[in-house]
Amino acid sequence: MVAELGPPQPDSIVVSCTNLAEAPLVDQLEAVHGVAIHDSGATAIYGALATVG
Repeated sequence: MVAELGPPQPDSIVVSCTNLAEAPLVDQLEAVHGVAIHDSGATAIYGALATVG
C-alpha cells in the first residue's frame, strides 16, 4: 500500500489510522523505500510520553 500511494520521491511517509499493525513493519518499509516512515499511533504515544517526561 505504501508503494502504491506514495509519490515517487517523498521526504517521509505517514501511515495514519489504517487499523493495521504497521509499527512492527517500519524498519522494513524504511529499508525498502529509503525514507522515514511514521506510524501515527506510535508517534502520538511518543509525543505524549515526551510531554509528560
